[in-house]
Amino acid sequence: HAPLTWLSFISGGIDAASLPGAGRDLLSGLLDCLLDHLRRGVLTEPGRAWRALAELRHPGVIHTARQLFHRGKESAEMYRCLAAVCSRDVEDLLVKATGTATERLKPVLIETLGAVRDRDTLLLLGQAASSNRRADRLAASRALGRCRRKGAASLLQRLAGDPDPDVACAALDSIAYSRDADAMPALSAMVARMGDPIVRARLAAVAAVLGGEDARRLLASMLADRSPEVAAEAAQG
Repeated sequence: HAPLTWLSFISGGIDAASLPGAGRDLLSGLLDCLLDHLRRGVLTEPGRAWRALAELRHPGVIHTARQLFHRGKESAEMYRCLAAVCSRDVEDLLVKATGTATERLKPVLIETLGAVRDRDTLLLLGQAASSNRRADRLAASRALGRCRRKGAASLLQRLAGDPDPDVACAALDSIAYSRDADAMPALSAMVARMGDPIVRARLAAVAAVLGGEDARRLLASMLADRSPEVAAEAAQG
């Protein structure tokens, strides 16, 4: 029961970098035991265990995750943990799992792909961006802002015009996060098709972040928007 007792003192994980070598050595046996409990499925709160393991970058994480994947016992917390432990083995597993994931887990996996450098990443994100499932498109919108592969920008611009306002806003946020000022001409061209004022207001906020002549022209035109909240956002930019 040692791992369960130890885990009860953890609220949001441990920063392994702050631990002295002796502390890491002391925890090593407990962590090995914790991974064994995860493999056997006997923990009552496995999500907390995965979050702690993600912070500690334990080398046994990928081995345990691969075993659970092959047994169909994976979880959202497991995949979020793997995304924090970036390595080639992890990336291979995330890409493979995305192709076979259940509807419940697929959005979680899609979001992890933003930091994955595998050549199949953009293909999978493109498929998610074209999905009929809102959850997949929303996950792709969030992931693409962190994706540095060629073609990610055009996918984000397409998602910025999504009919679902949450998807469109997530895509706009990712464009702002990536600081892609080259997206402004395409965004300016689609503003007339953005029927939801929430999306137009978010576009004004993003234009203010990106800056440049195209952004300034767009913000000036949005001052006359029929929605007061959009005009107010443009004025702040």
